[in-house]
Amino acid sequence: MFRVIVKAIIINNKRILTVKRASAEEFAPDRWEFPGGRLEKGEGIKEGLLREIKEETGLDCEIIRILYASDFTSEHTGDSKILAYLCSTDDYEVVLSHEHDDYKWADKHEMRQIIFSEILDDLETHHILELEELNN
Repeated sequence: MFRVIVKAIIINNKRILTVKRASAEEFAPDRWEFPGGRLEKGEGIKEGLLREIKEETGLDCEIIRILYASDFTSEHTGDSKILAYLCSTDDYEVVLSHEHDDYKWADKHEMRQIIFSEILDDLETHHILELEELNN
């Protein structure tokens, strides 16, 4: 069996919201990632994504479109399928949950320096940093 994990690549004024996992987290403490998490039983994909965004950041977002799907396996999560969506918001005020210690509205160059290497691999494979929303 596998779990479905949804991730939000939230853009505001050509900047991407990145969040730093809390140092107390079991899996990947102190690593930078995108908001998101696993779907709850019976929950729709978009419904779960908006819930995760709200829980982890306090933001209200608009889902624009799916960007990519990928496989991820770890000792902590087991076999997972990740669905990454492009989202937008007009709000910069982030209210973090206990799962994260910090956040940054990063341009694509800053984000490359801090994001979890496996996530960066997915971004490069799927040409996410070339998106019109980040470059015009």
